[in-house]
Amino acid sequence: MDGQRALRELLEQGSPKALQNQILDYHPADVAEVFRKLSRERQFQIVMDLNHHELAALFEYLDNAILRPLIEEMDNDKTARILATMTADEASQMLKGLHERLRQDCLEGLKDYDEKVHQQLSTMVQYPLDSAGAIMKDDYIKILDQARVKDAWEALEEKAQRTNHSRLFVVDDDDFIVGAVRINRLLLADEESRIDDVMFPDATTVHYADTTVTAARTMQKYSIPILPVVNQNNRLLGVVTLDDALRDLREETRSDYSRLTSFPGLVKRRAFDSVPARWLPLLWHSVLSLLCVFLIMQVAPENTAAMLPVFFLPIVLGMAGNTASNSFTLTLRGIDKRFYSHPSGARAHLLKETAFAVTSGLLIGLAVAIFAGVVMRLYTVPETGSLNVYDLLTLSALIGAATWGAVILSALAGLFIPFAHKKIRRGAWLSLPFLHVLADILSTAVYIASLYAFLSWGWTL
Repeated sequence: MDGQRALRELLEQGSPKALQNQILDYHPADVAEVFRKLSRERQFQIVMDLNHHELAALFEYLDNAILRPLIEEMDNDKTARILATMTADEASQMLKGLHERLRQDCLEGLKDYDEKVHQQLSTMVQYPLDSAGAIMKDDYIKILDQARVKDAWEALEEKAQRTNHSRLFVVDDDDFIVGAVRINRLLLADEESRIDDVMFPDATTVHYADTTVTAARTMQKYSIPILPVVNQNNRLLGVVTLDDALRDLREETRSDYSRLTSFPGLVKRRAFDSVPARWLPLLWHSVLSLLCVFLIMQVAPENTAAMLPVFFLPIVLGMAGNTASNSFTLTLRGIDKRFYSHPSGARAHLLKETAFAVTSGLLIGLAVAIFAGVVMRLYTVPETGSLNVYDLLTLSALIGAATWGAVILSALAGLFIPFAHKKIRRGAWLSLPFLHVLADILSTAVYIASLYAFLSWGWTL
């Protein structure tokens, strides 16, 4: 804990000299965890103070949402040095998270700094995000099939600091892969033996366009920790490790959280900044809920206005469920990314989501009230006539207020359930079906209570 506190103080208040002298004392993953919580201005300052080696290690643990504005402010020369220092797969992943113009600017700067790395990354950024080519590395050892065992040992000694892989890949003169050889097999072989006499022919490979799921399943099937990536001609392009494949799958799962919420990348955004991106999709969902209203109208009794409040219950229930799912998924993603491991982070998220629920609920409630008023104004009761304007405005306001209350309670339910799961440790409590049932109960209770108040105050339908 003292180490974490010292790291926070270093990143929040440390001078440039202190940062440069002490940053290497901490693991980049720990640095990244604190870095994410800093203000944008402080993040920029730290990037200016650190050198490209330190930044390359840090950037591998940061999301593109944080990296993008930092890279936009850096000069191309420093960005090029960082990209050349990072592993090829991490650098390509970072470049893919940038918009086209910025990505091309980075590659152009890299071309002047390191032509070889420029060519490699220019090729890798063209691979699909979920492909083996997108995550492959170049820290493998290859040896010609005509070489001797002693040549393989020399290659191992030369690249011992770059790789800890347990096998070498055997290629011919055209770089086509023809086999693989394990290091323990080299230990038993005579140093003058030819590599093609001790290798395993027909090495298991994966095509660069195959998905990371395919790569992970192949490695799992054959119990191999590293898999060569080839093109359509079986030319060796790179390797995929099991750790990288599984990490990519985890990242894909995390991105699914964001897709489910309809607002990816908003985990760390401030409450009022996220309102436009979040409440507009919810408002669109409420418009779709009007279809349920019109369907109910087709089968409702035509001689009473008492059914009018029932017509709008689907809107309240739908908005409650959608808002609960948004808060639930966003909170779950933040927990998965360890944004709330410190109490201050959890408190900040609770306050942010509460502010969002109140603000967006008010906007959605107002919109729903207007929808309800328009629909009820068009709805006529053959025997008793239309609702008078006073009752129509009152009932519309009631429906909007009930929607506001339902959105707030449901958002809080979606917010607290993931945190409560740590204490309760029951899988059913962490399920979306349970959350939807809870949101339906809360929103129905709010709606009925509002109707009861409407009637108890002397209004009639």
